[in-house]
Amino acid sequence: MELRFILSDENYAVLSKKFEVLANKRHLRILNILEKGGKSNDQVYEILKKDGVYLHRTNTYRALEKLVKQKIINKTYNGEKKKFFYTIS
Repeated sequence: MELRFILSDENYAVLSKKFEVLANKRHLRILNILEKGGKSNDQVYEILKKDGVYLHRTNTYRALEKLVKQKIINKTYNGEKKKFFYTIS
């Protein structure tokens, strides 16, 4: 996976917050999981649980929401499955 950012006088504060989120190895693991395709919170949690990364589903949700807030990943609702799915922006 390759991430690119353009640094300018206007966006350095925004980038700083993104880098702070990306400094967490668990968040990077989530990006690695989502690189293979969109997943629900439950699917991401099950993969992370097998890896021993997160023990509680709520921690996975919080990590996903931090990545959404920084616009690193997208969150969409699938009405058919009645779940939110996360994809890389």
